[in-house]
Amino acid sequence: MRKFSVLFIAIVLTVSFAFNLFASNGSQIGTVGARSTAMGSNFRGLANDWSAFFFNPAGLTQLDNKWTIGGSLGLIMPRGSYSPISFPQNVTPFPGLYTDQRDLDKQNFPVPSIGIFYKVNDWFTAGIGFAGPFGLGAKFDLINIPSAYENNAALDETFETQSDHQVVNVQPTFAFKITDQLSVGVGIGYIGLLNGIESTASYMKIRQVGVPDYGVVIQGMEAEGGLPAGSYQNYQQLVALLSGQVLPIPSMYDDVKSRLIVENYLDGSEGQAWAFSFGLHYKPMESLGIGISGRLYTDLKLEGAMTRKIHYPGGASTFITNLRPTFPLMAATGQDTSALKAGIMQTFSGTTQTITYDASADLPLPMTLGIGVAYSPVSRLTLTADVSFTRWSTWDIIEAALTNQADGSEETLAFKEDWKDTFEYGAGAEFCLFSTESMKLALRGGFYMVATPTPDETISPTILDPNNRTVLTGGIGFSLGMLSFDLSYENILFGDRDVQTWLFEPELGNSNGNWAGVYKLNASVITVEASIGL
Repeated sequence: MRKFSVLFIAIVLTVSFAFNLFASNGSQIGTVGARSTAMGSNFRGLANDWSAFFFNPAGLTQLDNKWTIGGSLGLIMPRGSYSPISFPQNVTPFPGLYTDQRDLDKQNFPVPSIGIFYKVNDWFTAGIGFAGPFGLGAKFDLINIPSAYENNAALDETFETQSDHQVVNVQPTFAFKITDQLSVGVGIGYIGLLNGIESTASYMKIRQVGVPDYGVVIQGMEAEGGLPAGSYQNYQQLVALLSGQVLPIPSMYDDVKSRLIVENYLDGSEGQAWAFSFGLHYKPMESLGIGISGRLYTDLKLEGAMTRKIHYPGGASTFITNLRPTFPLMAATGQDTSALKAGIMQTFSGTTQTITYDASADLPLPMTLGIGVAYSPVSRLTLTADVSFTRWSTWDIIEAALTNQADGSEETLAFKEDWKDTFEYGAGAEFCLFSTESMKLALRGGFYMVATPTPDETISPTILDPNNRTVLTGGIGFSLGMLSFDLSYENILFGDRDVQTWLFEPELGNSNGNWAGVYKLNASVITVEASIGL
């Protein structure tokens, strides 16, 4: 167990699963209400329907009816691909990595939202809203283990790099009219990963393949007495031999054979955080509205389990046979060949080891603050514009804790994300085609633009945010008496992103810190909404 502990510590310092554990939350979702999303989600200055609890809670004082009940269902349909580029010469951290275009598995993500609000009087409105502020996922098939690896235990999944998660925000909300022109609103939300009801509430699942440098593992095992002294020095010479610096080795025993393959599967089903939403809405005249709103979060405390499978390559006997001509050379220079042989037998055993851990992490959720205006130059036309700021830089260094379920050993690990703060800009419009006392038909459109927070140094194929976004939106709304029905469509355009340089971390055994290659992504979002005022 002591040897396994040292092996685990070396491996966990080099695998990249945690980058995707946290980064997958980078997809911030604003699909709440079809009317608001049809206007590009530029709704802070207008905020006059049930979806205001999400965009600007102060706007709820504008609701006309005693009771307002609304709900929407969005369907997010991302499509894209990732084309890895070849590794630098003599570097093979991922045995069997494809280098052709790998298509994102076609998945559709439902995003429901609900709001129920009661207007106590002209000055006070209260209710509750449900929304999913973060979520989505991705699946890629990126690894094809070569036959020369000689390990019969296949990887668990065809899509060995994948993420799937969502969180739910339950938000009681209150809006107060201070004067005829000024309103304020607050919401206190509970964000949860709720155990046992993941099909309808919240969950997080991450699967990732990582490959540590075997030399780091040897060094740790040597320090603990698991291998004879000098093993790491001999391993360094082994790498030199494999790279052709001393003696060429047959290609099937190139550097790919000196790597371990590690599968990490995280299943997070418990966690919680608190959210505080606030807003201000000022209407100096009937045709003009100004809104300021924001959301603050406590850290999302995640709890779950992680399973790690360590796949060792096979072929130790053949490998030693091919290396035997070098042993006299090593002996002549005072090298201990027995240590090298022991390292080879351990590394190329062709076995698979499974370890299970309890996992926990405190994930910071980014603060958002924005301002918006709404202006009606004529009675049938409303124009809106919003600017907002999201503080993604809180995702700088994220700590995670793993506890070995077998021996109780614990490690606190720090993972570098280095995300950047972003600004979002957009505008929208609503035009009423006709309106009577009982019927109304409106057309809507909008757009927004936002930069990606992800730098080249930490980009990963499981992050559904590879480049700057330009989003075009449109929709239609029909009201009949107390009922309203709305439909919206969003076309999310990402420019291609070409990351040509793999970043390797020498202190992590030369493991990769990013996934270089060409990223392509676009998404369509269809949202339907129904609401009633009583």
